[in-house]
Amino acid sequence: MSLVPPIEYDTASPEVRAVYDDIMATRKVPSVNNFWKVLAPDPANLVRVWQQVKSVMGNGALDPLVNWIERRGMRAAKPQPIRTCRSSSLSSTPERRGPSPSPHVKPRIKRS
Repeated sequence: MSLVPPIEYDTASPEVRAVYDDIMATRKVPSVNNFWKVLAPDPANLVRVWQQVKSVMGNGALDPLVNWIERRGMRAAKPQPIRTCRSSSLSSTPERRGPSPSPHVKPRIKRS
């Protein structure tokens, strides 16, 4: 869920639609992606960012790469669990050897 509501083409203002049309025509895509839709609530910022991106993509060298990245969906890598060495993390605190006591388990009383 985004903090900024994306502006769809159908509900966009004429200024935003003009930028959307330019993006679709320049990049030869049927629609704009969510990156542009969340910039649209601030049309001045949308125009500024699009002009900067358009100037970088001017010669068309980035277009195939950008399209490939967008088709892939910019998926983040699957997060991996952090692995720590239990013995090294516990050895730094000699008073805490072994697992921490659970608040629901009564401590064992050693009988002599």
